[in-house]
Amino acid sequence: MHFIGIGRSFYLCHDCIEDDKKVLKSLMRVCKSGEREKLVNQLKEIIAHERKS
Repeated sequence: MHFIGIGRSFYLCHDCIEDDKKVLKSLMRVCKSGEREKLVNQLKEIIAHERKS
């Protein structure tokens, strides 16, 4: 498994990039922030960017 990324505190494997629902569910379980919607939107932008790469 190869991970790439700069300036992130986490990395996404290719399986997770292809299955963003799985990643979003994990984020919702772990995230205790009141800004979940903002974080979900940022994560979706990261996933979309990685899919283009």
